[in-house]
Amino acid sequence: MKSFKEWLTEGEQIYAQTMSEYEALETQLADLQQRLAQKKAEVNEVASVIGKSAISRPDPVRVDRVLSPGAPQFLDRETAGSVPASRQTIAKVLAGKSIG
Repeated sequence: MKSFKEWLTEGEQIYAQTMSEYEALETQLADLQQRLAQKKAEVNEVASVIGKSAISRPDPVRVDRVLSPGAPQFLDRETAGSVPASRQTIAKVLAGKSIG
């Protein structure tokens, strides 16, 4: 059976790996959004030359409008209504028990 320290270490490793994957996907998405904007401008330029209508639909949701720069935001310990990050709370979560 794993000790609490082993669970915590494994959780930290999983977090670091998934955060790295998240950041890589976020970078790819930002690149795709930039390429899409450039392609839209190119299409609209050609459309204006040949008398076709420009792309008028709004751009898809942009990363910079939804997410703040850097890592995702988490609640502070002092935030009203948040669950305290105590050893007891962590133990309950790891045991699958309710913390509410």
